[in-house]
Amino acid sequence: ESPQQEEPLRWLMHGGPGTGKSHVIKIVKKRLFEDVLGWNMGVEFQVVALQAVMADLVGGDTIHHALGIPAFKRGQVASDEVQKHMDVAKKVLQWRWLIIDEISMVGAKLLAVLDMKLREVIRDIGTEKHRNGQTRPFGGLNVVCLGDFWQLDPPDGGFLGAIPAEFIARARKYQALPTIAHGQALLWGGPDGGLQGVTELTECERVGNDDGGMWLKEVQEEFRRGDLSENTHAFLHGLPTTVPGSWLHGQVQCGNAGCEALTQRSQKHMRDNS
Repeated sequence: ESPQQEEPLRWLMHGGPGTGKSHVIKIVKKRLFEDVLGWNMGVEFQVVALQAVMADLVGGDTIHHALGIPAFKRGQVASDEVQKHMDVAKKVLQWRWLIIDEISMVGAKLLAVLDMKLREVIRDIGTEKHRNGQTRPFGGLNVVCLGDFWQLDPPDGGFLGAIPAEFIARARKYQALPTIAHGQALLWGGPDGGLQGVTELTECERVGNDDGGMWLKEVQEEFRRGDLSENTHAFLHGLPTTVPGSWLHGQVQCGNAGCEALTQRSQKHMRDNS
């Protein structure tokens, strides 16, 4: 009896700014793929992002270039695009892993196009493309997405982080077409048709634990919650505040009694005049 075959990994790594998502990519790329396995970027694995700047930061490629997806063309596919399709098929021949950075910037339609492209170009023999007569998502590749869905939605193509109403109504039954519903189903569709789980990074490593670093973390959290306080808004715009600069988590951090007294008087004045 042959050993049971494991399902390819489809996973999301989520976290706020500075929690180490890009650092994880670099560790996996360098220490595991290159140093241990001896793999090469673009041969056995590929790292992609929506924008060239983001792709360059992790030593990868853009989604459109790596997969031969036209960035601006719509409608009928020209003859030169057919050749690009063949070139992509040759390029992904040995791919085993695909890492997508800044997934929150990727519209649902584009993720659906990426999925369909991989289903088309990955060969049937010698891969994990099929299971029980069905084509696996992303053509059977191991796919890891990294990003922060508390950031701004992409400008078009549908937000992957939004719970799709169509997904709820139709219970994960989708035609394999590059639509917003298809792209959202890849994120929300569960282990059979989409991502299998999520790892949440919560500790911000980009800034220190001194007063300045802790203050920046608090400001970032206010932005993420959509709950910017009046004092934070005033600090950022150079306007008068009701608290001193050492104010953090509702308390004066400097230990100066004068700052504490000043803060109490200022806040009492604000309450009396509100």
